[in-house]
Amino acid sequence: YLLEHSIDGDYAFVKAYKADKLGNCQFRLAAHNFNGAMGRNAKMTIVEAEHIVEPGEISPEAIHLPGIYVKRVIQSTEDKKIEKYTWAKDD
Repeated sequence: YLLEHSIDGDYAFVKAYKADKLGNCQFRLAAHNFNGAMGRNAKMTIVEAEHIVEPGEISPEAIHLPGIYVKRVIQSTEDKKIEKYTWAKDD
C-alpha cells in the first residue's frame, strides 16, 4: 500500500453567499465547487460573505462549510458580480 499525504494550505480565502456569525457558510453557483474543500483543508479559513445572518437562520441542510473550519467572517463590500452571461441572439 502507498500512503500519499495531502498538500495542506496555510490560508483559504473563501467567498460565500451567506454566513452566520459562527462561520457556517452557504455557497451558490460556481462558488459551491471548491470553496468547501479548500475551507476544510486550510489551517486558517477567512470567509467573505455577501450576507451575514444570526446563528440558526441558515438551515442545517443548507450549510456547505461548517463553522468549525472558519476562523474569520468578513462582510463583503464589493458589488455582486455577474455569474452567468446571457448573450443576445444574432439576427
